[in-house]
Amino acid sequence: MPDAKRRLLGDEFSGLLAAISATDAVRPLAEATMGVFRDSAQLRQVLEANAKVDPTILQGRALEFLEVLKFNRAAAEAGSSLHASATHFIDPHAAADVLIRDGSTVVKEVQAKSYGRLADAARVLAEDKYQGMDRLVPKDQSTELRALLERHERLYGTSSPRAEGLADVKQHLTGELQADGIRSGGTTREQAEFAARHPQAAEMQLRGAAVLKEVGQAGLVGAAVGGGLQGAFSAIHQGMRLGQGETTATEAIVITIKATASGAVRGGAVASGSRVIAIVANEAGVGRILGEMGPGAIANAIFEAGLSTHRFARGEISHEAYREELGGAALRATASTYCGMAGQLLIPIPVVGAAVGAISGYVAAAVLVESGVLGLGSNNIVAIAEERQAVIERECAAAILELRRCQQELQQLEESYGEGFRQTFRPLLDELRDHQHAGLYRNSLERLVRMGEALGHALPWRRFEEFDAFMRNDDLALVL
Repeated sequence: MPDAKRRLLGDEFSGLLAAISATDAVRPLAEATMGVFRDSAQLRQVLEANAKVDPTILQGRALEFLEVLKFNRAAAEAGSSLHASATHFIDPHAAADVLIRDGSTVVKEVQAKSYGRLADAARVLAEDKYQGMDRLVPKDQSTELRALLERHERLYGTSSPRAEGLADVKQHLTGELQADGIRSGGTTREQAEFAARHPQAAEMQLRGAAVLKEVGQAGLVGAAVGGGLQGAFSAIHQGMRLGQGETTATEAIVITIKATASGAVRGGAVASGSRVIAIVANEAGVGRILGEMGPGAIANAIFEAGLSTHRFARGEISHEAYREELGGAALRATASTYCGMAGQLLIPIPVVGAAVGAISGYVAAAVLVESGVLGLGSNNIVAIAEERQAVIERECAAAILELRRCQQELQQLEESYGEGFRQTFRPLLDELRDHQHAGLYRNSLERLVRMGEALGHALPWRRFEEFDAFMRNDDLALVL
């Protein structure tokens, strides 16, 4: 069972690493998704504010915002500093409908028009106030409009009063926003009109496409990382077993393939889930609270909880083990999240600081959970403290009984010694004192001899004559 426990923790760690790798790999897509959410909200607001306008007319406004959204998404995915914005909010009467900036510098002005009749579009776009600007039209009309301008040029040449303006339109005509290699991809008139008629549905489509692209790419990266890690770990382990003769080559290959597939599924699921959580958190305004590693840690914990639930439902683990696994996964996710935020503050390098902190937090939490210091199961610090308390209480109770026994023995010895002292030594000491005061030294010596006998040690003399002889004999020694 302990071996299986360590294997599960290793699997979970590979899921966290897959989420971290995916977070860094899809960073441009994540920024693009945030831009799509922002621009699509503006699109919906503008279209809903003009809901009473005929959709065949409002679609021209939709074209502007759709192209801005698509261009910004393409710029973010490419890591470009270019950014497009509609002048509708800052200067509704500006000649340009769209401005493309690099930082604060305007690099291109764009006039957008979408008419049912191409001749009307050509006539309006040729006005002097649009000279030098890009002329943006629905991409399904750009080829036909260019052909119309070329036919007019062949028929009338430079003699037409509109020749100069139409030539400028032809030179700057485009079916998509573009600048420095960044292209929006274009928008058809049908797409623009659909957005004008159904702004909420258009917003959902745009957001859904951005989310799917980010989540899908994260899943691919996570699957590659998770499968690679699990495959490498399994290959090393099986190689050691093969070298020790514990398995066959065929079995080792099969186990390694299974581990690689399992790691790919886990890595892909965790990485995809982490991006979904990150998107939802950003939309809810709590993205900063979770930090960069929080979504991955949470997705990893959810995946682990799902596996534990599946095992519990099948009866493979007990209710106590199920609670312990869920608690451990939650604690590791929490530690990874907050340590990731701390790591980002201490190491202000994108992803690196957060990744170092998250991995450190995960490892620390895993060690504490496994050692019983943290957890929700029977091996947590509370259970350990209660068990230790019970042991100490038993030891203290035994010590108290032993102390009482020793106290009773001491009291008995004291009483026995006191009684013997009163009966034996007190009379001898009183007589010795009286004889000393009276000058009866021979009697004093006799009392000393009797005291020695009472203590169990007989003196080598009993009278003064024997004492003198003893003291003069160099061969004798007094032993006390």
